[in-house]
Amino acid sequence: MSEPFLSVEDLRMEYPQQNGSLEVLAGLSFEVEEGEFLCIVGPSGYGKSTLLRLLAGLERPAAGKVRLAGREVDRPSRDVGMVFQQPTLMDWRTVEDNVALPLQVT
Repeated sequence: MSEPFLSVEDLRMEYPQQNGSLEVLAGLSFEVEEGEFLCIVGPSGYGKSTLLRLLAGLERPAAGKVRLAGREVDRPSRDVGMVFQQPTLMDWRTVEDNVALPLQVT
């Protein structure tokens, strides 16, 4: 049996808040075979964009694993493209690091 093209295993993501943390993904697991088509739908604020950032390696999960084409996703890759809903800066990066990001992934 071959390995799935995309594998998400027990993914969890949270963001720090003033009174603890906000869990936006919890225990998410799924597999996508090569050639399959996947849609991610849901109301605003339910973690869709967070999931896409995790799949692209732009963020690191609090727990769980993402594997793409047999490799663990732990950083951005030139093999993955993403079009943002609106121009976005990574708030955890410095201005210099935000400007340098495209150079780091090419």
